[in-house]
Amino acid sequence: MSSVDVVCAVLIAACASIGVWTTFGEGMIFARIGRALETHIHPTLAKPIATCPRCMVSVWGTVALVVVGYHFGVDLNLDPESRVYIDGDLLTGVRKVKPIIQVDWSELVKLPLVLLCATGLQEMLHR
Repeated sequence: MSSVDVVCAVLIAACASIGVWTTFGEGMIFARIGRALETHIHPTLAKPIATCPRCMVSVWGTVALVVVGYHFGVDLNLDPESRVYIDGDLLTGVRKVKPIIQVDWSELVKLPLVLLCATGLQEMLHR
């Protein structure tokens, strides 16, 4: 992930979460859902889902990044055909299976930094 990709990811996460927060505001399309979450769900869960714009970056920013194609080093190999490969040549090779979830930790550790930067950017945009 290049530095341009990181900046784009920060922008996407910040803008998506403040956009979702706006839709939960009074008079908006999800206002009823926001009020219901505030009254029926513990604040620890309601804040990152609908009521706290800074808290929402952790949930909605991550969702937005996954939707636009940032995977941060986490690959899901759900297709059984693509998981099987042969190590060596076809005659003497050993049939091996890739794990369902493969994690590149050097990429995954960038996600908290992106979310923290997005929270700061969102705070600047919101004021």
